[in-house]
Amino acid sequence: MYRHPEICAVIVTYYPDLRLLNKNVSTILQQVGGVVIVNNTPEPLCVSERNGGVKVIEIGQNLGLGAAQNIGMEYAFSRKFEFVVQFDQDTLPTVDYIANIFGSFKDLEDNGFCVGLVGANVTDIKTGKPIKSKSNPSLLLGRYEVIDEVLSSGSLIPKKTFLRVGKIDESLFIDLVDFEYCWRIRAEGLLVVRPLSARIYHDLGDGTFEIFGYRLFGIPSPFRHYYQFRNTMVLVLSRRATLLWSAKNLFKLLFKLLFYPILLDRGLQRCGFMLKGLAHSFKRRGGPL
Repeated sequence: MYRHPEICAVIVTYYPDLRLLNKNVSTILQQVGGVVIVNNTPEPLCVSERNGGVKVIEIGQNLGLGAAQNIGMEYAFSRKFEFVVQFDQDTLPTVDYIANIFGSFKDLEDNGFCVGLVGANVTDIKTGKPIKSKSNPSLLLGRYEVIDEVLSSGSLIPKKTFLRVGKIDESLFIDLVDFEYCWRIRAEGLLVVRPLSARIYHDLGDGTFEIFGYRLFGIPSPFRHYYQFRNTMVLVLSRRATLLWSAKNLFKLLFKLLFYPILLDRGLQRCGFMLKGLAHSFKRRGGPL
């Protein structure tokens, strides 16, 4: 398996499953020049590969996903690395994943396309089922999809993109930090692409709501509704989101507000977080709850 010395993996952790994290780090480290783990957990992190090309940055508190990713990218780009690939702590890439996305980047660049980010297709690590993309491809370039936004985990970001677009919006704290960053990349005239063959395995958290085996939606922890509602409305009201995405997700918020408290457990608690997120969005409040 070939290691790409110009690529650094950035993994953000928050109370991770150490067994799964160590497995993921071992798989990733065989494919890249280095791994940076940015630990949002207040307690120090222990990983088995710490002395084998892995740098652990202890923050000592939870600064949020966006801030941790910025810290990791700044560290990597201040060293020898020309690319970073972002991973969540519960994401497992295939053994050829880095070669796939890096080869895709080089292929498109060599053919005259300006690529700002290369993302992944996602499979549920628990069920083995592919997760349908929430971003409709606007264009197909052979074996690549040109899309508006993609999940941050698995995303290859060149140093030149980071220098041109800037940092991830830390005020969003967690939800939609990846989508907002993709929209800024697109606004700079760069492409966000996803190779049809690039796949990661990702833990969807608290599970999914299904009827007759058909996945309707993921089930987040109740507090995540706060960030989903607040950040969606902030992005819509500030006109940073695309019109199509805004229309679709305003409808989703209405659906969630009306039906999640009835369909899911801890309904009143979920409703409270939703309403608080809406209220804070109009105040343009950012950061943690």
